Amino acid sequence: MDEREIYLMPRIAEADFPALRELMKGEDDFPATYAEWTAYWNKRRLEEERDHDYDVVFIDVIPASFASYCELPNFSTNWRGLGQYIAVLVGR
Repeated sequence: MDEREIYLMPRIAEADFPALRELMKGEDDFPATYAEWTAYWNKRRLEEERDHDYDVVFIDVIPASFASYCELPNFSTNWRGLGQYIAVLVGR
């Protein structure tokens, strides 16, 4: 039996969303509200599961930890940096 590929997605607590939003202020397409964030990632989850047959795994993002991670050379508080950060959290 083949195992489905895993697709990582960020998840954040509602109380932490304003801090993440501030870190990502350079990203014009970053959701303006927690409700928009949740709707965006729920839509993406459904698409990845349906269209690509992925097992989606949500990884909790802690803004202070993400900010510290992005102080390393070649990492930024942007979408790419967020993706790299969650990959590092799970050891990928």
